[in-house]
Amino acid sequence: MADDLIPMRPAAGSPGSGGRPRPIGTASGIVVAIDVIRAFTTAAILLARGAKEIICVRDFHEVEEVAAEIPSALIVGEQRDPPYPDVDLPNSPVAAASADVAGRVVVFCTVNGTRVLAATPLGATAIGCAAVNVGASASWILASRGSGPVHLVCTDPGADEDVACAGHLAAMLRGEVPDSAATRRAIVAAARVHERRWRANVPADMWRGFVADVDVCARIDAVPVVLACTRDERGLIVMRKGFRP
Repeated sequence: MADDLIPMRPAAGSPGSGGRPRPIGTASGIVVAIDVIRAFTTAAILLARGAKEIICVRDFHEVEEVAAEIPSALIVGEQRDPPYPDVDLPNSPVAAASADVAGRVVVFCTVNGTRVLAATPLGATAIGCAAVNVGASASWILASRGSGPVHLVCTDPGADEDVACAGHLAAMLRGEVPDSAATRRAIVAAARVHERRWRANVPADMWRGFVADVDVCARIDAVPVVLACTRDERGLIVMRKGFRP
């Protein structure tokens, strides 16, 4: 496996580690930001259901700024720590699957996924990846990479489910056929660590919702869309639906 396909975890001080965002990868090639539970699973479902675009922000201060410019925007965000922010929709693939989002602009804020994308160098091409769209992402990368490097970035330094997804994707990029059942088992096993933490720190209904979300997050290739990213005039990452070549 080429060095540029080794799954990477953010280093201390980078997004996903609790520090200030700093560039991930280099200013060339493709950066694949991986967030299985739950950001990019939620994003894939939102775009598959017809959301116009997803504006990825780093914090709720940026949410407020963008929402002031686009009053009709749907605010989607993380709700794992009290006080829970005021959102229209939680970062939940189950909630996304039943939401009326057709034609809507989404403003999306998560602890790891959106912050890592925000740290992508200006010259790099970025996509978001989860287990539900890993095959579509692999096809897109193989059609788009040229001779540039491909950086697989696990957005949560403590998330084994992201590492499992990165390994699955790397195998596909090498021309191998990964074991989807094994990847699913690895995601479900890794999720149990998150479930215990959630059960101890959030209301019971939130915990039950998280468990339901995990089942969706572990479905390999269930939502075959590419989370293709560009930057807008504000410098914010905007995610739109791409298609498998």
